[in-house]
Amino acid sequence: MVTSATVRAQRFERCQLLKVLTATCTQTRLLAVELTDVLFQRSRVFRGLLAPRLTAFLVAAVGYRQEEPLPGPEAAAAALRERALEVLEAWNDKFGGMYHQVGQLQVSVQVQSGL
Repeated sequence: MVTSATVRAQRFERCQLLKVLTATCTQTRLLAVELTDVLFQRSRVFRGLLAPRLTAFLVAAVGYRQEEPLPGPEAAAAALRERALEVLEAWNDKFGGMYHQVGQLQVSVQVQSGL
């Protein structure tokens, strides 16, 4: 039996939003972070679908892994990183009690980024 949650998860997997976060253009990634923030703030279903994929989101938006840096130019990459960290902090403040992954990843990113 296929549940509605399974169907939603399958649709999310096909969602272009997470694919956009791997774009080679920093501005495109920044716009994807902004859209993800709006959806995360407004939709419980979206939060539930994104929560298990937060690591992939942060790797693409913060670039804290040396083997997966953000695309240039450096100023744009810094703006993307700063905005993604702001979004993560806001999510933790608002939803950290329900989505523990957010708080755990915020600490992990800060430690790995040396922030």
